[in-house]
Amino acid sequence: MNTELLKRLKTFGWNLLYVVIAFAIEWIADNIGLLELPPLVTTIIGLLLAQVSKWWANHQNLVGKTFFGYRK
Repeated sequence: MNTELLKRLKTFGWNLLYVVIAFAIEWIADNIGLLELPPLVTTIIGLLLAQVSKWWANHQNLVGKTFFGYRK
């Protein structure tokens, strides 16, 4: 498989994961009555989490560590 396509699929997977995490947190909070966010706001929060994760991965790569802080 093409490496560029594989990188894009991995990025899509991570972004999708963070959007799902944001929806899960919102769903749990909504069911206990804490948050009442519209789906658009939840989606934006998930996308922001994905971008923060991307920044963190790039930062860790620059300092020679893995995503979770271990040395490469």
